[in-house]
Amino acid sequence: RAFVGRGLLESCDAKDMLAYQHSGFSVDAGVCIEAHDRAALERLLRYCARPPFAMERLRKEGAALVYRCAKQRSEPTSDKRGAKADELTLTPLEL
Repeated sequence: RAFVGRGLLESCDAKDMLAYQHSGFSVDAGVCIEAHDRAALERLLRYCARPPFAMERLRKEGAALVYRCAKQRSEPTSDKRGAKADELTLTPLEL
């Protein structure tokens, strides 16, 4: 809503984004860095500069992209439909 209010995003695009099953994110607003604390500022900037996902967990299967969510190299589990529960299958646009 803030982006729509500022004219940075069309309302129809915002509505579509909110309808996506994985929409939303969380933010920890409790982080406070004092002006003179350069080490804490560097840690925060390094954290913010990290990529959103690990490339070694991403693979292509046909036209789909599959992202393995689990960190450990264990055998993936399956849900009721037989889909691997620790993997996300996305189109390139969804990614």
